[in-house]
Amino acid sequence: MLPGMSASIRIFISAVVLALFLPVATLVFAPSAQAATSAQILDEVKNQARQDAEAGRPMRAQGVAEMYRHNDAQLSTTLISIIYSREYRRASGQPVGGADEAKVAEATTEASFGASFGASFKEFIDTSGDSSVLTWTTAFLLVALLVLIYFTRSILVDLGGRALFAVMALVRRGQTQRRSGRRLLSGYRKVLLRSYGFVRMFRDPKEPMDMVTDYVGLRVRGLPDAEVMEVEDAVRHYRRLLLIGSPGSGKSLLLQRLALHSADPRLSEVADAALPILLELHRMNGAPMPLRKMLAYKLSFQKVRGADALINRGLSEGNLLLLLDGLDELSQFDRNHVLVDIKTLLGRFPDVRCVITCRKSSYRNELRGVVDATGELIGFSDDDIDSFLTHWGSTPENPHAGPGVARLREFFAAHPTVRSLARNPMMLNILAFIRASTQTVNVQTRARYLAEAVDILIARDIGENQRYTPDQKFKFLCHIARYLQDGGAREGTDLFSLPRKLAQQEVSTALPRLTKTSDTRGLIDEIVNQTSLLWLVAGGEVLKFAHPALQQYLAAASLIDNQEGLLIRYRSDPDAWRESVKIWCGLVDDPGRVIETVMRLDPPTGVACKAEAQSSVDGLPPDLIETLMS
Repeated sequence: MLPGMSASIRIFISAVVLALFLPVATLVFAPSAQAATSAQILDEVKNQARQDAEAGRPMRAQGVAEMYRHNDAQLSTTLISIIYSREYRRASGQPVGGADEAKVAEATTEASFGASFGASFKEFIDTSGDSSVLTWTTAFLLVALLVLIYFTRSILVDLGGRALFAVMALVRRGQTQRRSGRRLLSGYRKVLLRSYGFVRMFRDPKEPMDMVTDYVGLRVRGLPDAEVMEVEDAVRHYRRLLLIGSPGSGKSLLLQRLALHSADPRLSEVADAALPILLELHRMNGAPMPLRKMLAYKLSFQKVRGADALINRGLSEGNLLLLLDGLDELSQFDRNHVLVDIKTLLGRFPDVRCVITCRKSSYRNELRGVVDATGELIGFSDDDIDSFLTHWGSTPENPHAGPGVARLREFFAAHPTVRSLARNPMMLNILAFIRASTQTVNVQTRARYLAEAVDILIARDIGENQRYTPDQKFKFLCHIARYLQDGGAREGTDLFSLPRKLAQQEVSTALPRLTKTSDTRGLIDEIVNQTSLLWLVAGGEVLKFAHPALQQYLAAASLIDNQEGLLIRYRSDPDAWRESVKIWCGLVDDPGRVIETVMRLDPPTGVACKAEAQSSVDGLPPDLIETLMS
C-alpha cells in the first residue's frame, strides 16, 4: 500500500482482508444451530416413545410425526416416525430388525443433507484429528488483526470522539427493533381478528355473528371482592383467574372475546399492553411437548410469523395474557402433567396474566394457590336474552328485530321454564336458530332441542350441490362422535379432534358403500361447508366438532338402541360420557334402567338424567333446570 493512502481507504482494505478470514473461523468455531436443534428434537421423540412404552399406551408414530411436522430443523416426518417406532420397540422389549436400522440410516442421511457446512467441517476436524487447519486459521486471523491495527492506528487516537457515533448507532438499532416488534404485533392482531372475529355455529354461513357488535357479555359470581362482577372487569382486577361453568355457558366464546380486546380498537383493553394467546387445552392430549412449546405451535398454525420470539418476549417482559380453554377436556393422564406445566410457567413468570376455563362438574380444586380467584359464570338475565334476540334478528339494512324474534319473546313469556333453559347461551342460540329455520318452537327437552337443531343443519341447502343424503351425513357424524368419545383417535390426538386423514379412513367404516377417495373427501367437505357441525382447524389438517355438546349428543344418538354399551362406557370413563348419558336419557322413551344405574354411581348425574327424561321442561323447578345444565 502507498504511504500517502488515506485512512478511510486503509480501513476499507483492512476490513476486506479480515472479512476473507472470518468465514474460516466461523466454519471451525460456530456451532451448527440446525444440528443442535435436530439432536434436541430427536431426543424428545425418543423420550416420548419411551414414556408411551412404559405407560403401556399403544404406538402412535404417525401422531408424533404430525406433531413435529413443522420443526425448525426441517426433519422429515418419515425420519421422526421411524425413530419413534424403533425407540418404542426397544423400550417395550420388542425386536428391532435390520430393516429398521437401514431405514433410519437412509432417512438420517436424507435429513442431514441440508445441514450447515460449518457443522460438517467441524466434524471433519474432530474426527480426523488433524489440527493443521485450525493452526493455519488461527495464524491467518492473527495476521489480519495486526494489519487492521497498523492501518487504523491514527483512528484509535480519537476513539473517544467516535464513541458518540457508536451510541447513536445503538439508538438507531433499538428504534429499528421497536419498529420490527410493532409490525410483528400488528400482524398478530390481524390474525386474532381473522380467527375470532366471527362465529358460524347455529348461524347462516353468510351472516355469522360479529363478536364485537353482537356479543352479549357474561357475569361471574363467587369472587372474593364482589358478589357479581362483569367478566371483563374481573379479568382486569385479578391477574390469574379461573372461570368455571356449565356446558354451553359461553366459556370458549368468552376467551375468544377477550383475545379480541387487544386487536379491535372498538373494544377497550382488558389488560394493559397484554398480548393474548388462546390455547384450547385439548391440544395437549398426547402432545409430546411442554405448554410453552405448544403455545408457539398453536401460533405457527395460525400463520403467525416469529411465534417463538413473540412468546419469549412476552414471557420475559410479563405482558402476555394466557387464555387456556377447557381444563376438563384433558384426559386424566395428560391433565396431571399439564397442570404441572401451568404451575411451573406461572411460577417462573409471575407478571404473566392468565384466564383458565373448566366445566364446573369436572373441577377438583387443582389450581388453588395458583390463581388469584375462582368464579362461576352465571346465565343470561332477562335483559341479556332480549339483547341477544335483538342482535339476532337485526341486519345492517334493518337494525330492528323482526317479527320472528317478537314471537320468540312471546313464547318465552308463556313458558318460563323454557326461558330458564334459554339463560344458557348455547341453548338460547339453538332456540333462536330453530325458530329462524322452522318459524316455530315447541316445548320439549334440551336433548330434543339439540336433536332438532342438528337435523336442521344436516338437511339445510345453502345453494351448493349435495352429493350425499342427510342420513349418510348423520351416520358418519354419529360414528365419528362415538369414535372420539371412546378415545379411538389415539394417533397423537385427543377426545375432541382427529386428523383429517384418519377421519377419511373412518368414512368407509361408517358407510361401507363409500370406499372411493373422492367419496371420503367429498363427504367430509360437504359436512364442513354446508352444516358447520364439523370444523377444519390446524391448517385444514384436523377435524373437530363445532362444540363439545354436539359431539356428546351425536355420541349418545349412536347408542340409541344400545343402553348396555352406553353403561359400559359410562362406568369405564364417567368424565367423558357423563354429558352423553344425560342427553341419551332425553332421547329414548324408557331410560329407567340407565337412570337407576347412574343414580347409584353418581346421584347428582342421576338427578340430571331424570330431569332430562321428562317429556318437556314445562313444570320443572328452576333449581332442577340448573342441575340439568350443570
